[in-house]
Amino acid sequence: MSTLFLTTANTQPFDRTNLTASVAARFQVSAPKFGSWLKLQRGSRSLEQIALQVRPLVQPVALKVDRSLIQKIEQGRIPSWPMLAALSRVYGVPIEETARRLTEALTFPGSSDLLRHSGERTSKPHQAKGVSDVPASEHATAARIQQLERELAERTEQLEAREAVIREVQGIARQLFAVALPDEDRQARKRAARGRRADRAAGG
Repeated sequence: MSTLFLTTANTQPFDRTNLTASVAARFQVSAPKFGSWLKLQRGSRSLEQIALQVRPLVQPVALKVDRSLIQKIEQGRIPSWPMLAALSRVYGVPIEETARRLTEALTFPGSSDLLRHSGERTSKPHQAKGVSDVPASEHATAARIQQLERELAERTEQLEAREAVIREVQGIARQLFAVALPDEDRQARKRAARGRRADRAAGG
């Protein structure tokens, strides 16, 4: 049997105090607001009814689901990804929305600060020359606005051109009336004169 050579350090008594101090305390992550939201989605259905619907959905990953697990999740326990997807299916909510609600409801030491700034960049990434940091959606909106402004300008020009034509036609019509009305007056006077002569001839 081989002999084990132990150093002085190895022969010292085991110090549990140092070990406990070197290991960080386990912190708890929960999501009570998410659990309350799930409870609202459950409505009048019982915990057992939800467990029965969830059970076959998570069977491929061998998760054991009973009413107690559903209740614990509603009280703030963080569900596993298969469980989260199954609950989304049962409640008819897109998995993206369910995951977003869970993320926003996470509670742990420092969560309020970390989650509040999670969408902010700590440093601006290197940007290629000539590339704008404006989101593509804003570019599309600006381009659409410019297109509509061009179309409006074109329609305005067309309308003004039509109005100019209408004014020109109206002017010509007024001139025609001015020329035609005196001729009609002369013809009327001639007819009246012929009528008077005819009357005199009949009376004589």
